[in-house]
Amino acid sequence: MVAIREPMPYGDLVKQNVMRFEKYEDLDKYDCTIEEREEYEPYIEQGLVIYSGVDYEKIIREAEKEADVIKKYDVDEVVFAYSDVSHQDVMHKGSIVLAAGANYRLISGKFTQIKAKKPVVAVCAVRTGCGKSQVSRATYRYLKNKGFKVVAIREPMPYGDLVKQNVMRFEKYEDLDKYDCTIEEREEYEPYIEQGLVIYSGVDYEKIIREAEKEADVIIFDGGNNEISFYVPDLLFIVVDPLRPGHEILYHPGEVNARYADAYVINKMNNAKA
Repeated sequence: MVAIREPMPYGDLVKQNVMRFEKYEDLDKYDCTIEEREEYEPYIEQGLVIYSGVDYEKIIREAEKEADVIKKYDVDEVVFAYSDVSHQDVMHKGSIVLAAGANYRLISGKFTQIKAKKPVVAVCAVRTGCGKSQVSRATYRYLKNKGFKVVAIREPMPYGDLVKQNVMRFEKYEDLDKYDCTIEEREEYEPYIEQGLVIYSGVDYEKIIREAEKEADVIIFDGGNNEISFYVPDLLFIVVDPLRPGHEILYHPGEVNARYADAYVINKMNNAKA
């Protein structure tokens, strides 16, 4: 299996037409920036192959060639495990898998979500960029003002040392240095710290929720992209974007979220046209 990452075309676009990353030397081969390295290195560290570049047609054709690995290793099943992908793309990939002779599977949150011992308010969305974190922080402040002890859990961006980033707790700025946070991670956690709020993140979702339960009456899950909540929600807010009407039924797993929301939050109303 191979991955395709949306490109960040900062350099020579001709040279970055089709890029394939499997080893660290490939990062130098394409003169990758620090930001690009932060995106591709986690794949390389785990022995995975990832494509990127500006010619999407050529990239997908090259990636499809590697799909022959299904036949080569007699793979029985392929699980689609990515978010904010159009339904059309999801099924194009499914067709490649089925044509190669394997089953194609989408997994329900019923089989992945962890049940917390404390109430969980989850904030998810139909697309990435809808404004989940703003809603999460507003919900946090509301509950805190009501006298509840609250902590948030942010979906992680595991770019660095995954062992060190197993369970991370952020309450003060020094914590950002403690875990060697990237610029992108700091942009996510700093707004909580600035407002005197506690936020957890990391790669072990079970351990994280157990630590959060020790100090909270209520837990806020601040989701990433348009992914399904990692935890069983007692209340599920789904954020929709009036600037992208109709997208709530065009992207996976955003439509899943739209179909089992307890309440919808419409952001950006002051910018949307009537």
